[in-house]
Amino acid sequence: MDTALIVAAVVAFLVLDGFILFAVLRRHRAADDHGVLPLPGEATIHLPAGKVSIVYQESKRTSGGGDDDIDFYAPAGLEVTITSPSGQALEIVGPGFRGMGSSKSTGPGFSRLKLGSIQVTEAGPHTISAPAELPGTVDPKLLIGK
Repeated sequence: MDTALIVAAVVAFLVLDGFILFAVLRRHRAADDHGVLPLPGEATIHLPAGKVSIVYQESKRTSGGGDDDIDFYAPAGLEVTITSPSGQALEIVGPGFRGMGSSKSTGPGFSRLKLGSIQVTEAGPHTISAPAELPGTVDPKLLIGK
C-alpha cells in the first residue's frame, strides 16, 4: 500500500514537472510564430485576427539583476508602429495590469522583453516599422507571435 502511494506521488510529480517545462519551452517557441523584423527595419507580415505579442530581442544573454529580475531593457530610441491593412495604426498595450507589468526572459544566447500586444481585428498583411538606429545593441529584432 505504501509503495503504491509513493509511486503515484512520483508519477504525479513527474507529470506536473513535464507540464511546466512544456509551458516554458512553448512560450519561447511561440514568440516568433508570425515573423521576425531585424532592427532597424520595416516589414509586411500576415497576422491572424486576435491577440498578437510584440517582443524585443537581442543576441546576448543578460544576467539577473536584484530580486531575481533580469537586467535587460528596450533601448530608449525604440519606436514601433503597426499599421493594419486598412491603414489604421494599432496600439501596443504593455504587458500586465494596464500595461504596468514586465515580462523578460533569457535563453541560450538571447535576452527578450515583451513590449506588449496588439488586438488584430482584421486578418491580413500588417506593416510593422521600427526605423531608428539602436546604437550599442547586439543583433536587435522584433519577434511577432502568440
